[in-house]
Amino acid sequence: MLTFNNKQYAKNQSEFTNSCNGFYKKLKHGGVQIFNRNRDLVALLHPNKFCVNASIQNGRAWYMFGTDEKTSEFLGFGPNRKMSNEYSAFESMLEF
Repeated sequence: MLTFNNKQYAKNQSEFTNSCNGFYKKLKHGGVQIFNRNRDLVALLHPNKFCVNASIQNGRAWYMFGTDEKTSEFLGFGPNRKMSNEYSAFESMLEF
């Protein structure tokens, strides 16, 4: 189970509970992909302590340069707070 910004993400279906916000997948380079409950890719938690929007385009992961309002709200930051501007808080919000 991954906890990020007081929201839980399951590694797989057997770990998933009703309190989970979605799923996660650790990447080889150290990043973490975040998926919603429908397993749609929505964000990347980058190892350099920032977060960006993510989606699947033509069968591959596509990453943006920051987070939009919808992704910020999904991650628990509210409409006016972007994780990309919150570098110092990143480590304390990410727990495995």
